[in-house]
Amino acid sequence: MKKFTIPLYLLSTLFLTSCGSTQSYKPQILINGEAKEWIKWDCSDFVDSWKHILTVGYMPNDTSNGTIFIGDDVINATHSLEGLQHRWDWGNNKYALIIQSDGTGLSYNFSGASFGESVKASEVYKCSK
Repeated sequence: MKKFTIPLYLLSTLFLTSCGSTQSYKPQILINGEAKEWIKWDCSDFVDSWKHILTVGYMPNDTSNGTIFIGDDVINATHSLEGLQHRWDWGNNKYALIIQSDGTGLSYNFSGASFGESVKASEVYKCSK
């Protein structure tokens, strides 16, 4: 009976240990020295997916304020949810980044466009949470 007791004990210990480690990682952003929960996407070049371009996100307790990190540059943007698409606008609404539900990121530049004029995406990214 002892031969089965030790392996069964070890097996149950391994099972219980692995069940306890299912906590998900919650990204954080540092604002005024305080760490806050942050929902973020990492976006890479659509063709060369290994090439990281930007990180974008928002805080769940303040969904209208978003942040975009491009290299060392930090851009404060207005975040909104349009259906299943996340959108960030900045520069007096001259620029926008939209992440579609499939993770495709689209960057728009409206700076030379007339009001109501249709503009094509200037850049396309692969984004993942």
